[in-house]
Amino acid sequence: MLAACGDSEGSTAGSGTEQGDEGELVHVHDVLVGDGGTPVYLAAHTGLYEMRNGELVARSDRFDDLMAAAIEPDGTLIASGHPDLSSENLRVEGKPPLLGLVESDDGSTWTPRSLLGDADFHALVVTDGRLYGADSTSARVLVSDDGGHTWQPRAGDAQLLDLAIDPTDPDQMVGVDLDRGLAVSADGGDSWEPVAGAPQLTDLEWTSGALVGIDTERSIMRSTDGGLTWALTSSMAGAEALGSDGTDLYAYVQPVGLHRSSDDGESWSEVTG
Repeated sequence: MLAACGDSEGSTAGSGTEQGDEGELVHVHDVLVGDGGTPVYLAAHTGLYEMRNGELVARSDRFDDLMAAAIEPDGTLIASGHPDLSSENLRVEGKPPLLGLVESDDGSTWTPRSLLGDADFHALVVTDGRLYGADSTSARVLVSDDGGHTWQPRAGDAQLLDLAIDPTDPDQMVGVDLDRGLAVSADGGDSWEPVAGAPQLTDLEWTSGALVGIDTERSIMRSTDGGLTWALTSSMAGAEALGSDGTDLYAYVQPVGLHRSSDDGESWSEVTG
């Protein structure tokens, strides 16, 4: 079930891409989960949504296309993608409509933090006080030690659709490369090697015990050796995006909603509350 947030009776389709009906959730890119499992947000082609008691609530009446999003340790939301046409504060004259890195307390409005008009992150990962972003404009992994105010590029070319980082060793990365498929880096993104025989994946999440991915058939796969080999974990179909609260793993599944795993993706149960 979908509910709108705010008093506006209409919404303005905005990123120049195809939009669904007013208020309709279209293509979830990321699942954002706070400590302890709440709040839960879905970053989508049509904006940010919050899951409340099994109901989806749109956080804004604008259609900012959020290609990537994350929650910082203090609860601040960060995101990237393409702004709604009505979001004038998220555009720079003479530059393409790219959000760079934006921030928000609750997703109702967004404020630029850096790289507005210059970067389009397709993945954002917060770990150990450092922020990583997979930038599609430069085809590089960018790294920030000050919360995304300034960035340093890593050397390796990588047009990544998603990025996962080993929580025990940030130099170990796995990415879904647009040209090479699944690729691994052992030097923090300075070089990348394709994984032979890997499944075609669209989304990744690395927990303390396993690397979990969604394949092009929307099934959930699992790797315990850093992405070199994979196994199907569940017959559950329709998985669209993954997220984690640091303890449990979450998957948004069409059309049934949110599922949670407490065993690194080996088994799943529906979240009904």
